[in-house]
Amino acid sequence: MEACQEDSSGHVQEVMTVLRDGDARWEEPMHPIEVKQVKEIILVSDDVHASRRLYRETLGLAMPATADRLNLARVGSQYLGAAQAGVMNHPGFTGRLHLGLEIDPADFVRAVEHLRRQGIEVTVRPQQPGYMDTPESVGAYFLDPDANLIELWAPRPSPTP
Repeated sequence: MEACQEDSSGHVQEVMTVLRDGDARWEEPMHPIEVKQVKEIILVSDDVHASRRLYRETLGLAMPATADRLNLARVGSQYLGAAQAGVMNHPGFTGRLHLGLEIDPADFVRAVEHLRRQGIEVTVRPQQPGYMDTPESVGAYFLDPDANLIELWAPRPSPTP
């Protein structure tokens, strides 16, 4: 549950969040989510084999030797992939693009709450261990107005030894 305090201009100055245990706290509202970098772009392809030929053979990207679900190739610190149409399942996803945006792990929960306050339906799920060369990570998935699949991605911090 939340309540807001506004200034005389109607701008939200603080948001009160009531926690599950009944405690309440005032916080500054989240301003636009700070994206660290584009982490991955996956293009939806009607002919993934032709796409793989272009990216692997013509452009020399290191996509897997054998076609897999996303065909990810590392390009600097980002990934580019090509997925056959219909492979990426998410309710309402009819677009041609999946865009993964990396955010700070400390901002992840607040970012998801921020999206939901905007009326955006968000699905959160952990990633497979080792995905994006990261031991553990989590993604928050939602659709943009053109039904492209957007992901806020964050590595989970390693436990302190």
